[in-house]
Amino acid sequence: MRNLRSRPLLLIIVLSLFWAFLLAVDWLPGLRGGYGWRWPYAILADLRRLLPLLVGVIIYLVVADWLRRRERVGWLLAWAMMGTIGLTLAALFVTNDPFFELYTVVVSGETGGWHYAAARIDDMGATLRNWPQFMRDSEWFSSHMSISPPGMVLVYYGVNEVLAQWTAVSDQLAPILRAAQCHNYRINDYSNAQFASSWLGILMPLWSSLTCWPLYALGKAMFGRPTALWAVFWWPLVPAVLMFSPSPNTVFPFWATAVVALLVWGLWHNRPVWVLAAGTLLSLLTFMTMAFLPLGLLAGVLALGFYLGRHRLTDAPTLIAIRWHWPVVMGMWFGLGLLLVWVVYYLLYEVTFVQIFQSATLTHFELERPYLPWLFLHSYDYFIFTGWPLVLLAGWGVWMIWQRWRDAQTLTVGELFILAVFLSFTLLILSGTLRGETGRILLYYTPFLLLIAAHGLVRYREETAVQDGRLLTLTQVVLLLVMVAFLRVGGSDFNVRPPAAAPPLPQQPPEPIVPTAVFLGDALQLQAFAGQVLPTAEGGLLKLWLYWHSTGQVDQPYWLSFIPVNGSQAALQATLLQPFDLQYPTTCWRPGESFWQQVEIPLFTAEADDDWWVSFSLVDGHTGQKMTILQAEDAQVGLGPFPQP
Repeated sequence: MRNLRSRPLLLIIVLSLFWAFLLAVDWLPGLRGGYGWRWPYAILADLRRLLPLLVGVIIYLVVADWLRRRERVGWLLAWAMMGTIGLTLAALFVTNDPFFELYTVVVSGETGGWHYAAARIDDMGATLRNWPQFMRDSEWFSSHMSISPPGMVLVYYGVNEVLAQWTAVSDQLAPILRAAQCHNYRINDYSNAQFASSWLGILMPLWSSLTCWPLYALGKAMFGRPTALWAVFWWPLVPAVLMFSPSPNTVFPFWATAVVALLVWGLWHNRPVWVLAAGTLLSLLTFMTMAFLPLGLLAGVLALGFYLGRHRLTDAPTLIAIRWHWPVVMGMWFGLGLLLVWVVYYLLYEVTFVQIFQSATLTHFELERPYLPWLFLHSYDYFIFTGWPLVLLAGWGVWMIWQRWRDAQTLTVGELFILAVFLSFTLLILSGTLRGETGRILLYYTPFLLLIAAHGLVRYREETAVQDGRLLTLTQVVLLLVMVAFLRVGGSDFNVRPPAAAPPLPQQPPEPIVPTAVFLGDALQLQAFAGQVLPTAEGGLLKLWLYWHSTGQVDQPYWLSFIPVNGSQAALQATLLQPFDLQYPTTCWRPGESFWQQVEIPLFTAEADDDWWVSFSLVDGHTGQKMTILQAEDAQVGLGPFPQP
């Protein structure tokens, strides 16, 4: 009998490992997607970069298994949080520097756009009043922004405003971020506050680790402590959690679990105030992203399930006496909460949910996805980034519960919840409204899937739960390592690293080299210069060499302004240049660095009766303000003389 019961476990392990093998050798590219979207495949050039993840997983498993078996709840929750953070960083290290990966994805327009959009909004009130148009105007830098409600951008904008007031904080948080994108002319003019606010996204592994707490609370309430502990134990081993950071999708499970916990508690105990709270929280979340809308479907299925199955629930006796209108009443309370944030937004800015939804769907459905192939691929993408061992175990658990429902047996509230999750997920896939990357987008469903898998393990394999759970966990780890090693899901359009040093000189400076001591602002020194006037067909040309020394970090990509002056002529028009032809802006000049720079300044005339001089300054390209020069009253300094040839 025991061997018969082990067949589902053996089948799950064999199928999962076989799939991992096929993915690793890339024999079937279709395993990475198809019909318009396929995840990139690559072989690691240095397998040693996988070592920290492997060692980290082993350490996590040993300690977490010990804490789970002894039911040290607080310690396991803390350890699972640490595991989520540590394993995420180790997974990112496989292909990149974790900090650089997290940072560039957050500030990039292509991979999110919320931080990028917030930094470019001058009048938030006017933007909120015209948000549908702002969505359309933002499509050039982010497809995500073109389908996003205001919430995410509003959060970053609010943090920008707060940090602009807390200069002591932003001045400490910004320098390392400015240095890492000093060469990026799209963002290197950010203020310290705008750079510092990106830490909100960089810390996403920490925020995603918080999911362990509502996951445990919900699991314990509906299934008991052993099931809840298994679910928490598995959370840091979900590929999507590690691979899609710092996308905010990795923190969405925390909020989704909180919404469902409030909803289940309200329905279970017939408490409308909790149902209202669940709707209100979901209203706020839909103001952040439309991805949360399917939770409304889950709420409706749950309410109907509680009503229709009330006589077969062993742990919800208070629901026996509810009348036919109970689902309608609960739906009204939930709907009232769901409307709350959007009603406030309309009253303040006269923009409706329908306007934003229509604008989002116009862009969303421009992605052509053939219905029948993607009917499979949407669920497939979600399953592979969750992990086949947990998915198949959860599927087996759903099947066992469905058999009990079909045979008119009694169920617990937790088992009814499982059927509701399965039905709502199925309806969502069948709707055809998804457009790919469901492994990331539907990550907020994963806490529920972990609870389903854990319940199947504890409820239906009670005698061998520990041994079976360990085998399934090891299989999940193999799958995780293979996916991290061979699939590429990260990166951004800001992934080019800043230059390590100033570009080499095309020509060495001529004699004489004139020493000087020009101090510009509080960070730059011009220590010497040299020049040479050459005749050209267009007039004249001044080749100028400048020897710089940096003592601090410059916060703007200043332009070099040169105004040629001759004794017999009025000042000519200014020449504005970016240092090293855009290759090495002033924001990249590191403290303690010294280097030569060469520029060419057209003189526009060959007729001159005296030596040439240059009136020099550094100009902020956005404000037009010149960097102060200590020795000059008007923020300009004369360099010369440069004799006629």
